Amino acid sequence: LLIDDSLGGILLVSYFICAAISIPFWKNLIKKIDEFNTWCVGVLISIIFFIFAFFLNENNFYGFLLICIFTGFALGAELICPPAILSTLIKEQNHNGFFDATYFGIWNLTSKLSLAIASGTVLPLLGLVGYSSIKYSSTESLWWLQFFYAAIPCFIKFLCLITMFLITKKFIK
Repeated sequence: LLIDDSLGGILLVSYFICAAISIPFWKNLIKKIDEFNTWCVGVLISIIFFIFAFFLNENNFYGFLLICIFTGFALGAELICPPAILSTLIKEQNHNGFFDATYFGIWNLTSKLSLAIASGTVLPLLGLVGYSSIKYSSTESLWWLQFFYAAIPCFIKFLCLITMFLITKKFIK
């Protein structure tokens, strides 16, 4: 099934609905293995399923739908675990009530900044390789779109997962 503008909305809705309905699952997993390890599981699931987006084309609606369902499910962990970890760190530093808003503000700023940097660098790079959402794009430029859309984010998430495991874990436990 060819993905057009009308089906793109179904993919987004599926992604966010799966994220929302997965939160109780992730909350129960937190009780069993803690926030940090739950976050790592969620990130790993998102990498495993999202990398398949690199291999799909515009005719793979059902493939994209499955990716949206599983990565949306993983998003639930990515939504609840970082704030829970940050809240714990604030309490451990005895900054509760003093710097809570600052910590969460900085967290949100870095999240928004990473999105701005990603779109501010990737979109011009895609233009350099000939990709355009308005006119016909070559097979090569579509490959670059998939590379920047799926492969690079999965690689960055994998590096973050390794960093989380090697460095952050020491500060949490």
